[in-house]
Amino acid sequence: MVSSLIIAYFLNNFVAPDAQVPRVRTYREIRTSEHHASLDVEVIPAEGGSIPPGASRVEVLKFKMTADCDGQDVSIKTITLKREGMGNYRDIKKVYATHGTYRLTPGHTMSRRDGIVRLRFRSFTVPSCESRTVSVNADFRGSAQVSGEHRFVLLGQNSVAASASSIIVHPWSAESDNVKVEEKTIVEPKPRSEASPKARCREGRAYYPRVRSSNIASEECVNVTDPALRVSGEEVGLIEVTYLPWLRRITYGPRRTVLRFSIKADEKNDHRIRAITLTNEGTARNFDLHNLSLPGSRVVSYMSGNKVRIVFSPPLKLKKNQERLMTMKADIRASRRRTVKFVIKEPSDIESSVVKGRR
Repeated sequence: MVSSLIIAYFLNNFVAPDAQVPRVRTYREIRTSEHHASLDVEVIPAEGGSIPPGASRVEVLKFKMTADCDGQDVSIKTITLKREGMGNYRDIKKVYATHGTYRLTPGHTMSRRDGIVRLRFRSFTVPSCESRTVSVNADFRGSAQVSGEHRFVLLGQNSVAASASSIIVHPWSAESDNVKVEEKTIVEPKPRSEASPKARCREGRAYYPRVRSSNIASEECVNVTDPALRVSGEEVGLIEVTYLPWLRRITYGPRRTVLRFSIKADEKNDHRIRAITLTNEGTARNFDLHNLSLPGSRVVSYMSGNKVRIVFSPPLKLKKNQERLMTMKADIRASRRRTVKFVIKEPSDIESSVVKGRR
């Protein structure tokens, strides 16, 4: 009898009434509560013009990204672009993003007929209350069709993914940079019943005001009238890279050989090489290697992550059919557990220009 009373008392006082199961928060809600930041993205169109087949590091679009002063630093995740124009998408070998002289994303191939490509950033942050300019570059194939036209647009207000609670994407305005420009007549887009947003985007005459990405899921392009890049002229010459074996094992100490390779120009053009970016696929990082250099280059104090950009001063001249042996030296300050395997990751990591005429 006593035990029954105890059980009844327990059930009456200690068993909570049915509670509602908490609702699972969406990704956007979590991002809003954990990342109190706002990102402003200005889309700056390319200048347009003619490019030869085989051209590399051609700037096709530019973004000015600004993080507000009241929030946190903003980490950029992905940017989704679309290629437009009367040209074959296969003419473009790789598309990638750069900041200054450094490549921020791997080179993405144009493998989709619809022209959509998504650039994935490895590690790029816009500090609070600061701006960063990101360029989108493209490498063209030597077999690119002459007279083919290409332009890139940012499709949709949600095409920029970042660790921000609010992302505002809008066309670039010269007034924001205090630049005086000539007034141009803007052709009003047709009503939705007459022309779809994608059609107006392809015509290159649609203008959309700034819209918060958290309030709209649109497929309308965010671009002003954008001049196209036109492929014309003769194919530029190529530079061939051949990796060579080490002559001895890499050990701790100064002036060690960490890479041997040769560069050779084909029979078409002379080249002027300004810089070469090398990526270490081994485990050595940052201060593990000091004082890196190539013949005729400036000395770089240490790596930036797993990359090092070596600048030639003056630029290195490579004549047609000429081959040069390149040996990279560095001071090894890492333990044996750190490994070294330098490669030139993308063709555009060799920053060069074709020499025409007598220079």
